[in-house]
Amino acid sequence: MCSRHPTGRMFVSSGQFAYLRLKSDSSVQATGFSLRYLKFKPTTPSTACTSTVSLTASSSLEYLTSPDFPSQQDAYSTCTWLISASSGSSTLVINVVFLDLGAEESITIFDGSDSSASQLIRLISDRVAFTDTSTVATTGDKAYVQFGTAFLDGTSRLGFIISYNESASTATTAAVTSAAPIAATTTYIAPSSCDSGTTTITATSGTSGYITTPGYPEFYGHNLACNWLIQASSGEQISLTAVDSAIEDSEGCSGDVISLYDGPSTSYPLLASFCGTNVQSVNSTGTNILVVFTSDGSSSDRGFKFQYTVTAHDTPSCVDTGKNITQLNATSTVQYFTSDNYPNDYTSNEALYWLIYNPTGAGVIKVQVEDSRIEASYPCSYDKVTLYKGPCETYPELGTFCGEEKPLYYQDTGSYVFVTFVSDDNHNYKGFRVSYVIIDEIPSAISTYLIVGAVVGGVLGAIALVGIGFAIYKGVQKYKGKTYRTASKVSVDSSDDEESHVKKSPPSKPTKGGLKLNSLLEKSKS
Repeated sequence: MCSRHPTGRMFVSSGQFAYLRLKSDSSVQATGFSLRYLKFKPTTPSTACTSTVSLTASSSLEYLTSPDFPSQQDAYSTCTWLISASSGSSTLVINVVFLDLGAEESITIFDGSDSSASQLIRLISDRVAFTDTSTVATTGDKAYVQFGTAFLDGTSRLGFIISYNESASTATTAAVTSAAPIAATTTYIAPSSCDSGTTTITATSGTSGYITTPGYPEFYGHNLACNWLIQASSGEQISLTAVDSAIEDSEGCSGDVISLYDGPSTSYPLLASFCGTNVQSVNSTGTNILVVFTSDGSSSDRGFKFQYTVTAHDTPSCVDTGKNITQLNATSTVQYFTSDNYPNDYTSNEALYWLIYNPTGAGVIKVQVEDSRIEASYPCSYDKVTLYKGPCETYPELGTFCGEEKPLYYQDTGSYVFVTFVSDDNHNYKGFRVSYVIIDEIPSAISTYLIVGAVVGGVLGAIALVGIGFAIYKGVQKYKGKTYRTASKVSVDSSDDEESHVKKSPPSKPTKGGLKLNSLLEKSKS
């Protein structure tokens, strides 16, 4: 046997010995097994089904089986047993341990020496698989067991097993229990990784360990939020291998989900996210991996088991070795890289790559564009430089620049910055010069200046808009006033005769300001 089997599977030895062996490998562990073993003397139909068989109980458990157990024969017959206590002052406890009968077969236990006594229990077409849930006690020292067999045209069934023993009790009232099998329950206690923030694991070089869901491989609990942070030393990286995974599967992993981050927090790039049994192994690019597992309130499964291993740092597997990538190790000293031929013009149809690495795993990589003369376009559609927050183009973008831009970038979510430069077949310029250096942290003044700049800019912009709006309002009111007076005069002298006596003044030459105002009004009307 391996994997899972339903409760109640049975094996019967051919003699008085049975040898069992459990063999396990080095991968997945599960809950194991539980076996119940018992001895019995086989009963044949030629004895129990022709006359009543007498049995004597003792304080030790004895077992009674159906004829030819575990291979029930097709026949219409009635088999009976009389069980007696060794002492007339004792009572009997009888338990139906296992039951597998056909639809027309039954077993009945009476509280006395024959079938005329009170009936304690009667079971028909049921399966009680080693659960000890159908137990009766007699009021006296005898119990009569009656088993009715039937001809079921070759239908497979096993029969029954009954245990019996005598009790010192002298009770006079029968106790009857007949209940459905009770499923095993496990009390779930969430470990620290799920109820006290993030569990930090310090891993050393050349060693490995495991992380699992709570209670693995028992089913994990609902509404969990578990975090494990695996840390290695400088110059090392972490390999996380999926040994086993069985969590709730859902479209887009909208339910239970495992997320792996390439750093100590969720602000770092996401290495992988999965659910169900579709898992993958990953390697960190730095000295940290954060494992986040969340479950909802619906179904669950046995969970996952990951093995982590610490090794010396190596080039990340996502790096395309087929590209001519310039490897750059950042330090606390400012260093530079440039486009080809800088400060002379770069060539057309170029594709250049640089990979900046922070070997310490600490601090922030600062990248400053010192000079830039690249073909300008919006939004940098032609010649351009692109930076990524990791060793490959699959990572989030840190930024893109072209033209004469000189931006400043900070990479604080990993140990790598991948830089690419591409040019098309038109308009070549002198190119760019970029510096890179490791600093302790992003200067706090940066955020302060940004906030102050945003506030000042907003205030000045508001003042400017108010001034422009006021000027337009006054100009419009003045223009409307002139139009009103001219219209009044024409309306008074409206007759043709009188109109001829009105002295028409020559049109005045509009001023430059008037032209602008008229133009503005015409735009407003349109």
